[in-house]
Amino acid sequence: MVKHKSLLVRAFVLTALIFVIGVILGFYLDSLRSDEALFNLRNSELDAQSYLSEQEFFEEFGGYDCTIAGKRIDDLSKQLGELGPYLVNFERKNLFKQEDYEYLLRKYFLMEVRTYTQFTKLNRECGLNKTLILYFFDPEDSVSERQGKILDVLVRESIGLSVFSINFNYRDDPLLEAIKLFYEVNVTPTLIIQGKKVEGFTSLEEISKIAGVNP
Repeated sequence: MVKHKSLLVRAFVLTALIFVIGVILGFYLDSLRSDEALFNLRNSELDAQSYLSEQEFFEEFGGYDCTIAGKRIDDLSKQLGELGPYLVNFERKNLFKQEDYEYLLRKYFLMEVRTYTQFTKLNRECGLNKTLILYFFDPEDSVSERQGKILDVLVRESIGLSVFSINFNYRDDPLLEAIKLFYEVNVTPTLIIQGKKVEGFTSLEEISKIAGVNP
């Protein structure tokens, strides 16, 4: 009987130990991922500054190459697309201090707007013919979540298409209110597809038709 109890205690201790190790390991891995997100965001910011410096240089001295500029801004757009889910996931797990998270979120938002603006400019001046979608979403809205998944599929299956996701409820930068006023965005989800506003949930087929892409 004593031996049986001893085995139960050992089994309980071993189970508890495995659980604690799993929690610690999970937190450690999440911390590594948060460090990776910080590293990637800093690199994206430097890439954006490098790109803008390149634009200023060639605008001043000539020799501007639309092909190279298009490739660089396309790479930056992809980096930002990968960083967005990281930030949302880390907020839910509270892996950042609140002030650090707010700082990173604001940086990310400004880089999204800047990249979208530069892409629009390149489309106009270089005839790149890139399809741009500005996506206003509510992170607490199930319809926005469904819309986001549709857009993820579209990005994966389409060539030359970029989606820039903007949190409709973001309050820490006045620029967002100016953009919402400019496009007259009042509900979520709202898509701005090549300058055309589409409100409410939009199917993959409908977006593809408006955007002129074949998923």
